[in-house]
Parts: sequence; structure tokens; C-alpha cells
Amino acid sequence: MGVHLVDTMLHRDAVAMRQFALAAHIADSFSLSRFSDEMLWKQLRLGIAAGQLVVFRESALALTMPSGPTGGPEPEPVKLPLEKLLPEAGKEQKKGPWSLVKLSYVKYLAPGKENPKPKIRWEIKDPSVLVSEGKLEVLRTRDPEDQAPIWTLPLTTAQLRSGQHELEWDGQIDAHADFVDSYVTIEYSPYLIRLTVSGAGKTEVKEETFKVMVAEFELVLGDKTLLGDAKDLALYEVLKKDGGLPGSGGTRKIYLVSNVFKVEPLPALGASGPTGNGEKSNASTTSFDEYKKLWEEGPRIPIDVKVLIKSSTGDKVLAPKAWGTRKVLWDWECVTPNLSALHTEAQTYCNNAQDYKKASSKPSGENAHKDRGGKRTNDGSGVVVSQDSGGSAYPYTVVAGTTRKWAALSGAVESGAKEGLSGAIFRPARMAADGYKLTAYFDPSPKKQLDAEGTVSAAHQKLAGSFEIWREVHFSKHIKKHSSLGSFSLSTMQGYYDPAFIRLADKSGSPGMMAKADYDTAFSSAIAAQQAFIKDHCIDASISQFDGGKHAVTFRDHNGMKASFLADIEAQLRVLNPTASEAAITSAATVELTNALTANGIDTPAKYATLMQYVVPTICQAACGIYMGANDGITIIQFESVHNMSALVTKTLLGEATTLATSSRSKCAIFLWASGGTSTFLMDYTMSHELGHHLFLCHAPNPATPLPPGAEADAHDKADLHCMMGYDDPRLGKLCGKCLLRVRGWDHTKLDKDGTKNKLP
Repeated sequence: MGVHLVDTMLHRDAVAMRQFALAAHIADSFSLSRFSDEMLWKQLRLGIAAGQLVVFRESALALTMPSGPTGGPEPEPVKLPLEKLLPEAGKEQKKGPWSLVKLSYVKYLAPGKENPKPKIRWEIKDPSVLVSEGKLEVLRTRDPEDQAPIWTLPLTTAQLRSGQHELEWDGQIDAHADFVDSYVTIEYSPYLIRLTVSGAGKTEVKEETFKVMVAEFELVLGDKTLLGDAKDLALYEVLKKDGGLPGSGGTRKIYLVSNVFKVEPLPALGASGPTGNGEKSNASTTSFDEYKKLWEEGPRIPIDVKVLIKSSTGDKVLAPKAWGTRKVLWDWECVTPNLSALHTEAQTYCNNAQDYKKASSKPSGENAHKDRGGKRTNDGSGVVVSQDSGGSAYPYTVVAGTTRKWAALSGAVESGAKEGLSGAIFRPARMAADGYKLTAYFDPSPKKQLDAEGTVSAAHQKLAGSFEIWREVHFSKHIKKHSSLGSFSLSTMQGYYDPAFIRLADKSGSPGMMAKADYDTAFSSAIAAQQAFIKDHCIDASISQFDGGKHAVTFRDHNGMKASFLADIEAQLRVLNPTASEAAITSAATVELTNALTANGIDTPAKYATLMQYVVPTICQAACGIYMGANDGITIIQFESVHNMSALVTKTLLGEATTLATSSRSKCAIFLWASGGTSTFLMDYTMSHELGHHLFLCHAPNPATPLPPGAEADAHDKADLHCMMGYDDPRLGKLCGKCLLRVRGWDHTKLDKDGTKNKLP
């Protein structure tokens, strides 16, 4: 029973105002939940202000009209069926107990990233308004040691009324020590939503579970804009072109462009080359230092990790709040290089060196040890994964492992352009042949300790792939004196350098041809700077050096040289003995000529031709600076032979790792004089041998007699008698073990020529 107002259009007058206070009091005794139409409730409240009364009478509402004018008749009440306004108030529902009908929520949740937010829905049947209190709670189920709710929401009177209710909720909870962002996380999933409702002496509970779940764990090549070094950017583009990360079961070769060459002073005029081995010497650390200067601690390769969370709609989304305190572990292992292509002596030498502290290092393996310039260490301190991008501020925080020191851990970015992502910079050592297997691990459980010794396992792990380090050397330009000259085989040369893990890349394009005018100008100038005997008697300055033939320098033949020299001696004798007869002058000059030629070892055509071939390099060095390529790398300057008398020489010069005025640390040149005949073997071997010199390798002491110039026994494996840097058997075309490790980037000064001394347990 009660009094309410329902129709604001009813008649009103001043008399009704007397009933306002009573009507308001009675109206407030009925809650909004009793009515099926909220607009009706508002009308009732407005009606109160108008002084119109509505009286419940059994199953109907009586609309009691205010009194008319004084003395007028009382209006008849207007009855409306109660069930029309309160459908749940039918006779069968007017009395009876309450019940908690249902509770529902989504099965999966991406905390903080749901749009729209999912809703908790529940339904209560309470016709007699008996429910007095209720609450929603969220509990974690993964850790049974702590079943206390992590979130509690007391329900309001409105949320407890009979009917259906809903509440938007995206996983945000109260402040909690185990939930750093105050959101549910993957760490304690699945979760339980519990609805507890009480009233009239009883309590009902309903529960639903939901999960915060990793849907996918993915590694991708990271953002190149974070890199600051041009070399790293160039390498990134190559990796991207090659398909990015190799992934499970794949190996990606990392080619480090390494145009780093010896630099020697220009030889003195008439000399055959610099004295000693300079930077090629076994005692010199230049090869190690300059390669380290170029690539420092190795290339930088950015890798991003995506931990995708399953959303309420089934989508995979980045949700950093879902991580909680969990981090990605980046772990690496050494991958043993394949040395099967090496000949026996080289394989034994390299294996001994790679075995140095193999078992005791962390991680164990055969990569170059720190003591020889690499990153493998005994305490695991070698940094291979970090946040050193070499550029601007790196968005991901990466820290070294505390126990697993060689590994690293990274967390998710909470906001900004990289929100939800994590990543690291993979920075392997620069040593060629070093191999790395990089794996990322992620586990939702807070009890799972990834930063630990031993074998790692996790609920989610992804192999970035295996990486093998190679050096890359460029041929930047190839120029020939004549188009008919043959070409060396790059594939054959590559076969010689594959065991050193060096790729030879031809960036030269089609060979260029030397022009007559430039050639004659440059060589005339170079010849004019030679010693008087050479420029005056051995070479005819009046002829075109370009037209002389496909060889580098055209000399007078032995008879022509003698004739020129004899004429010069005769002229000098005439000045000294103006009264002497021509016969006497000629006789004296002939004797002096013979003695001079014999004393200087050029008394025969063969001896003369042999000596002149050692003059050619100094002339070419002075003349050929104009041919140096514009780009970093090796310029190949090719002739048919050194000079026009090569047929008279028993052992001709085939090539030279030369120094030009235009040479630099990143640019060098090779003179190729071994172009005669139809076979390319001499060209291939010569090019490979001279390239070794530019890569800081000196001559090997083979054969013992005659010993190659500048040969150093300490610079080579003493057990290998056929290193390509010697002269005895060029058909092998193979470097000894110590040469291989030197060009791979190792500190060769820490290696003994006796390979057995390079191995430690």
C-alpha cells in the first residue's frame, strides 16, 4: 500500500498542496527498482511537486484527484492495473524468496587495452526486496598460497535491485604489491570473478573465470631508425633484403664490410719496395687494431619482441600492463664453425686455437676468446646483447643477467610509439667464423627464474636464428691496358678465401680501359723521375709507352740499352780526351761499358730483363695513382706482363700489392702482370696472394731456398709448409692456420707458430 503520483497532467489546485508533504514521504518509501519504467518514476516525483496523489489499492493504482472548488463534489479515483506499471508485481511474484540468477564475463582479457571495455553482467530476482548487500571480487588462482581477493567492489543499492545489471571493467584493480600497474597480469592467470549477494538470512555466490594469456610470442628485425652508425644501417638493409632474422633452423651470414688494408710508405726511387714487412710483420698489431677500430665491439642488429595477449574479442594485441614484472631473457650460445674445407694442417691449427678455454668459458664454445680479441669469457662478462644502439636514446631497457651474466633481460615499454614492445641490440663479436645462436625466452609464472645457470626452459621461447660472422672485401675498380687481356676468376679466388670466412664482392662493374693520352702523360712523368741510367739508356723517352704494347713499360732491348750507354760513355771520354782518336774512344768506351754491365749484373739480355722487371713497380707506383677507384676497396690495374722482355726472365713478377700516392687505409691497388697465355690460374693465384699481403700477411718461409723476400717463420704455422703466402707450390692456393686466424680478425700476436701451444683446457 502507498500513495504516489503518476500523471502530471491531472487537475491541480491549491488545495492539493496541503497533501504534498505526506505524498513525498510515502513516495520515497518505494525504491526505483520496484518500477519497470524509469520515466514513470520521474513522473511520480514530478507529480508529487504538483500535489497529485496516487494510492495503491490491492492490484491497482488509484489516482486520487485533488478536491475541486469549495463545496464541489470529490472526484472519483482513476484505477490503473498494477501489473501495467510493475510487470514483476503479478500475483505469482508478489511474495517469495530472492535468487542470484547468473554471472558472466569474457573468457580472455587484455588488461588496459580493451576498447570498448568488457562488462561484468549479473541478474538478481528479488520481488520482495530482500537483498541487502553484495560485492564483486577478483581472485588469482595460479598461486594457491594466497587466495585473498586482489580487488573488491561493494555493490550499491541500485546494483542489488531485482533485474539485470552490468559493470564495465578492463582488469584494473586496487594497489597491490604483486601488481605493479594495478592491473591483472599474466603472472597469476587464470582469475576468478566472484559475486556474493546476501539478504533475509541467506547468501548466494556465483563465480566466473577469465584468463590473461599470451597468444603469440614473436621476434622481428627491429627499428633501423634507432641505429646511429652508417655501417650498422647498411648491414640492416642487407639483412632485411635477405629476409630478416633467420628463425628456427636457419643460419644467416653477417657480412661485415672490411675494406681495411695495409698502408706502407712509398718506396724510394729505384727501390723495389719498402724495407721490412712493416704492418705485415708478425710483431705488428695493426691488422687487429684497425679492424677493431672499424667494427669496434661488433655490428649492431636491433631485434624486437612482441608478446601478444589474447583480447576479449579473440584478437592478438600488445598489452604492456599484462606483463607485470615478467621480462624477456635474451640468451646466446656459441656455434662451432665448419672447418671441413680446410686442409689438415690448417684445420688442426685452428681447432687448437678455438679450443682455448673452451669448456671453462661462459657460455662454452669455440668463438674467439676475449684473450684473443673476441667476446667469449670465463666469467660470462662478454656483452653480446644490450641496449647500445649507437644512436639516440634506446626505447627498451636492457640489463645484463645477474646470475646468467652473458645473457640479458628486457621489459615492455609502457607508453609511446613502442608501447607494448620490447627488444634488444644483438651485437656479436666482429671475428669472422664466430657463430651465435640467439634465443628469447618468456615465461608468465612469477616462480620461473630465467636468470639462472644451466639449461633454460620457458613457456614461450623463440629462436632468432643462428648467425655466422663473415668479413667482406670489395673489388672497387678493374682497369686494363688492353681489352684483349683475360680476367681472373672471382669464384676461384672465393674458394681460396672461404676457409677464412671472407667474402669477396665485385663492385667494379665491367673493366675499364686505359686511355693513351692519360697513360703516356702519367708514365712519362714517372720515368722522368727515375735514376739517370734508367731514364736515359734503358727507356726511349721519345716513344709512346701506351703504344709499346700490352705490357706495363717498354724498355730498350739489351742491344739498344748498350748502344745508348756506349754513346754516353764515348761522349764523356771525348770531353775528357779531346785529342783521342775515335777508335781509341770507342775501344775505351767498350771496355768501360763491359765492366759496368758486368759489375751491375746486366751483362746479358736475360740479366738485364730480370733487373728491369724490378724497376717496373716503382714506375707503375708513380704513374698509376690516376687509376685508383673512387670507392673503398681494391683497384685492379692489369697488364699483360711487366715489360716487353718478359720472355727472357725465368721468374717474372706476376703481381704486387702496391702502394700508390692515392692509397689509404680503405683503398688499395693490385698490379696484375700475370695476364699472358690462356690459363687464368696464374691470375687467380696471384690475385689471391697479393690480396693476402693487403690483408697484412707477410711471406711464408717456403721454400727454404731461395727464401721469399721478407718471409717470417713466426707469422705462420710451422707445421704447414705450403701456405699460399709462400712461393713453393701455388697450386695449393691455401692459407696456413695462423694466416687464417689473422685475417679472421684475431690478435695473432697471442698465437704461437706451434699450434699445439695455443690450446688450453
